[in-house]
Amino acid sequence: MIKSYQNPIIRGMHPDPSVVRVEDTYYLANSTFEYYPGVTVMTSKDLLNWQTLGGVAKLPAQADLRKSKSNEGIFAANIRYHNGYFYIITTNFAEFKTFIIRGKLNSDGIIEWEKSRVEINVPGIDPDVYFENDRTYVQFTGYIDDKGTKAIRQVEIDLATGEILDGPRILTYGTGGRDVEGPHIFKKDGWYYLLVAEGGTGEGHMITIFRSKELWGSYESAPTNPIFTNRDHANEPIQNVGHGDLFTDSNGNWCCLLYTSDAADDRYGVDLGGRRIIKKKRGGG
Repeated sequence: MIKSYQNPIIRGMHPDPSVVRVEDTYYLANSTFEYYPGVTVMTSKDLLNWQTLGGVAKLPAQADLRKSKSNEGIFAANIRYHNGYFYIITTNFAEFKTFIIRGKLNSDGIIEWEKSRVEINVPGIDPDVYFENDRTYVQFTGYIDDKGTKAIRQVEIDLATGEILDGPRILTYGTGGRDVEGPHIFKKDGWYYLLVAEGGTGEGHMITIFRSKELWGSYESAPTNPIFTNRDHANEPIQNVGHGDLFTDSNGNWCCLLYTSDAADDRYGVDLGGRRIIKKKRGGG
């Protein structure tokens, strides 16, 4: 059992972490912006020691990055597992296309990703996919006017074709922080929980959470929002705390991985925050 660890658990440029657990193994995906291969995937048995499985999008047919400018390309890739398949959902900002790439684990423990993609015609970025009762829903940061106003929106799609079956509908505008983004939906004890990032990716970054009895809302803000941030604690070594993903470990404990920077020496990395089994030595989780 893990009793202590030191953040960051993954050092370096691994932004917008997304995690899914399949039995006793964790899989992590990151944004890669203008670089090939697009979307880095890593794996771990203990959340502390990570092995790279390589990239997902290696061909222009998967994600055309040939004309991508600096800090464009792959935005906020998310990884999920459903009915024996892995799903990467992301937006290539250089094309302004949101799409899903499917993969399957082979006997060597490597995920073999399909060379084609399923496109979803939504006006936004930072998508995630949620499965329930053989139906597929996509949440994303939606641009809702020509002034740059953003909201978290949702559509139901046909998983095979990407066709939109319902929506888009607005789930929340956030708590008032700048650039509401990075949505994830989880269900627990009859409630749907919507996790988002707000405040921009700098000093104002934070994670907020909402809940609803219905998947389509309405969603109410938690009374203690934000649930993760160091925006008002300039002396803390870990800063720019935001854009994370929730998941359960094999013991049923809820954990959060989030991307942060170290104000002292400008280091970047992925931090782990947990409950009960973990006593943190330092970090922003």
